[in-house]
Amino acid sequence: MSDRSSLENENGRSDPAAADAAKTLDSKFPSCLTLGALREKVFKGKVMNAKHGLVVGLALTSVAITCGAGTSSAVSSVEAKVVKYAHSQLGKKVGSGECTDLVIEALRIAHAKPGDLSNQTDYHWGHSRGQITTGIKPGDIIQFENCVFKKTTTTANGGTRSSQQNMPHHTAIVRNEDGHHVHIYQQNTEGDLAKSVVHEASLDLRTLQPGGHYTVWSPIALKKTK
Repeated sequence: MSDRSSLENENGRSDPAAADAAKTLDSKFPSCLTLGALREKVFKGKVMNAKHGLVVGLALTSVAITCGAGTSSAVSSVEAKVVKYAHSQLGKKVGSGECTDLVIEALRIAHAKPGDLSNQTDYHWGHSRGQITTGIKPGDIIQFENCVFKKTTTTANGGTRSSQQNMPHHTAIVRNEDGHHVHIYQQNTEGDLAKSVVHEASLDLRTLQPGGHYTVWSPIALKKTK
């Protein structure tokens, strides 16, 4: 871990929230290279001499991680807080159990801009990053519309096995991404709010069938009022 108990912001002051978010990412997501996996030296608000030459800038209290096949992304403290909240709710029902209730509450807890649900067929959750398959960051939000993910694999005896995930109108929070697979937090996937609880799932975004689309959104931090 870092040789400081808390990370610093651009004013040289300790930022416990960013440090706490870094600890969460470090402990929960072993598939990502996080601050805890780096042999870092903290110097003037930056993590230097890290493995694989990764330099993590902390000037804006962001936490940098590397996920999957050499993809480097900076995760803001807001995004890290979204992930931390979603993880803390595993096995629990958030709100009424709707998929959006989890996202709405995570954004509120993280002091991020609320989502725009005025278009009932395509919700907006911050800054649009489009329909990307790699470079998706922890804390990003994915809005699925008419999506069917179908994958066929070959079994050991030479047969085939198919799996299918249907997301006609669904919202989820990204835990992390490794290559083309995205790991998410979600609820209300069975259509029964009484049984709806937050759980994890994985998707191979390359298996999206024609006719569906999704959008990756990055949450936007609310401006602090004076």
